[in-house]
Amino acid sequence: MTTLSPHGKMEPDSKPDSANMDEETYIPEIMQALYLPTGPYDKAAPPPPDRLIYKTDFPVPQPGPAQYLIKVQTAALSPDELSWGSTLDAAGQRDAIVARDFCGTVITTPIEDQTKKDGPKFKIGDQVMGVVTDVTGRDGAAADFVLATEDELAFKPRNVTAAEAATIPLPALTAWQALFRHGGLDPETTSRHQSGSQLRVLITAAWDHFVGMQALQLLRSRSLFPNGVWICATCASARNAEALRSNLGADAAVDRPEIAESFRTHGWDAVDIVLDCVGGWETLKRLHPTAVVRDKGVVVSFSNPAPEAVMKEVMGKCGPRTKFLSVEPDGKALERINELVEKEELRGGVDKVIDLFDGRTAMARVSEKAGIGRIVLRANAG
Repeated sequence: MTTLSPHGKMEPDSKPDSANMDEETYIPEIMQALYLPTGPYDKAAPPPPDRLIYKTDFPVPQPGPAQYLIKVQTAALSPDELSWGSTLDAAGQRDAIVARDFCGTVITTPIEDQTKKDGPKFKIGDQVMGVVTDVTGRDGAAADFVLATEDELAFKPRNVTAAEAATIPLPALTAWQALFRHGGLDPETTSRHQSGSQLRVLITAAWDHFVGMQALQLLRSRSLFPNGVWICATCASARNAEALRSNLGADAAVDRPEIAESFRTHGWDAVDIVLDCVGGWETLKRLHPTAVVRDKGVVVSFSNPAPEAVMKEVMGKCGPRTKFLSVEPDGKALERINELVEKEELRGGVDKVIDLFDGRTAMARVSEKAGIGRIVLRANAG
């Protein structure tokens, strides 16, 4: 038997005699979830927020041998949530739950870890933050429960709320992998004293993109870059350019599309790494002149993944120093991100917390870009 909560959520009348094998908490068969219904969808014209559906009888996911089951407390929506090719591919085959970032509590641990001497890394009851890296084969976190592997999780930082913790994993991990996997840097080397010229980095759309903001914070981290980094950021207006310099620590800011001309006019040296949050061929063309990025530099683009045909065109015209990033599971990086948050060298950002059942309103606010923080969905309190 189940009853309907004040918010329309189905809840069990009483706990059954049998409990989950890993703990005594009852795991229901159904849950509340916010999802994009089965397509097809046109990737050139992403579905609007009102296509999302909230329901209370979505099946609870069943963990595989290497997966944790997490009870979601909060989940963060991304601005391009409904335009990601992976999301639309998933929705073409099934009802696809949205939201990749989350904070929650471990409910069950991987079966394969039961034979390990020390057991699983994360124990039942641990509070964690995480990111679903494969939304094509797995649902997102806008629900009561989500599945995650060990490499998609880190302990929740103790000095932030569950809402703020949910805003961190995907943009921070993307920025980390752009710098330390695709950008050719080594976090162990950068954190030690080193001689030589100062690292120079350009970030596009840093004010308008959460990945750009996280990248700025990583580059300003004294733990990672004790000798400092010269940072230039692009943005849409002079007002945002001033905010990037005064509030986020950028050394220089460009509020016009002629990036190379700005570098020449100001006499700035070319950068070693470009982190591109915009994407698209027109943007990449403006980033590749030697006035912007040096001959042996690298351009890492992590906006919405480009179609294969576009990637081939870019690679043919710009060469192998152009890299396209899709975030991958990386538990060690998430651990370092946790440490930086607890040192207050990295923070998330919350615009507003909205209950899961009001998910359409939440997604509409994301689409409007009403605030500089992220919209967080509240699935379960406490």
